[in-house]
Amino acid sequence: MNNLQFISKDFNSGNLSKYQYTISLINECVRCKILPKAFLYNVQIKIGEILKDLILKYTKGESSSVTVEKAEKLIIGIWYTIDAYMNTFENIELAIKTLKEEEISYIYEKGKIILKEDFIHTEKLYKRTLKNQIYTDLTAYKDTLFGISNFFKFYNLEFEPDECVADIDYPLAFDDWDVVGLYYIKNYLWNLYLENEICNKFNNDDIHKILKSYGDTYKIDYRDLLINIFEMTINNAVFSILCNNESLEISKNDFEKLNDNLKKLNKEEVKTLISLIINKIIKCYSLGEYESAYLKGYEESLINLTIDAIKRDNLISVLVITDKVKNDENHLIIDEEIRLDDDTFRSVVEEILESDNIYEKIEIINKNINSIKDYVDILKSNCIFEDEYLLLFMSLSNLELSILGKLVFYGEYRMEKLDIIKILSNKIDTNYEWEELYIEYLKSLSENKLKEIENLINGKL
Repeated sequence: MNNLQFISKDFNSGNLSKYQYTISLINECVRCKILPKAFLYNVQIKIGEILKDLILKYTKGESSSVTVEKAEKLIIGIWYTIDAYMNTFENIELAIKTLKEEEISYIYEKGKIILKEDFIHTEKLYKRTLKNQIYTDLTAYKDTLFGISNFFKFYNLEFEPDECVADIDYPLAFDDWDVVGLYYIKNYLWNLYLENEICNKFNNDDIHKILKSYGDTYKIDYRDLLINIFEMTINNAVFSILCNNESLEISKNDFEKLNDNLKKLNKEEVKTLISLIINKIIKCYSLGEYESAYLKGYEESLINLTIDAIKRDNLISVLVITDKVKNDENHLIIDEEIRLDDDTFRSVVEEILESDNIYEKIEIINKNINSIKDYVDILKSNCIFEDEYLLLFMSLSNLELSILGKLVFYGEYRMEKLDIIKILSNKIDTNYEWEELYIEYLKSLSENKLKEIENLINGKL
């Protein structure tokens, strides 16, 4: 921070919020007496004047009032627009200088201009991301790319600039949930674009084989899972290079030798080795500046994941063995190929409802349900009641419980590595009764079993 005359030595940039940047900046400046206490009061008056004009526009001049809830939403949008301009300054000193010298209404109007420019830029970025998308059957990936188009159709810069009307299910290696609205979409698309660029350097057939082999290993239809293609590609790329393979493939024999060799290394040696391989990938595949920085950013995550996996003797959770898996008669409830049609599904629900014996219900489910989507729909169909859920969850394997866990804890899992014991100790918002009862069931399990489920989730299941 430059030592300009109006910056106080007590100023703490750690008190600034990405989500409410301008408000937090004003509050910090008032606290440090960079701005007078009356400044915030005057700003609130100006915000009120902007709100009054905005309400007239919103009601098309028919009314000067709206509901309290709508007024609050409009105010949030005003501050979001102001933040759009205030975040353009290279340093805090210039931002504070602007607050001192410019009217808040001027900053608001400049913010609208910035939002319009960034909307156009983000729309162009979306088109570029569509062009460089990975060829894959992964449902979450394809649906997310399609769903983002709704954002550009329905984005309301004037009245709801902080809203994000888009269905985004595909998890990225890095996802910033501290920002919302247009800037969340902008950041998401930029990261997805970079992940696509990196993955497209590799053979697409190899990537498909990794995803398919992963599904075959667990007898899961990989297309229906929330997995990140970039992470799986880079993980296998790093470890296949360590196996002296030219492709992304890793055989069972390769894995066993690799596992034995890595166990002999200490943490620093593992760190150095992975860093060298990442640098080799950057050089061999001629990655650009931004792609290289993104991959180097992922390097630390892969190092920590690998060290932790070696410690737990679970390196298999970090990579995918691409040997062909033999089929057997046992299968999990995850095969998207054999989803039930609507009429058959309704018949199964009716059959379950006709029974008052939970063991019979479980048998009906196991006999007829072979898709994770169908299974979740059964859980939401009000044909299983209260204590019956406990026995139903008890009939599931750790792998199946972890698949449900990725759905229930999706928000937490996207943001960071899941710590299931820590999550269960906090209040968790749920949308359905089955999710609440699933959480209660997990709380009844031993710490060891919870760790096994957590490891399956964090193993990129």
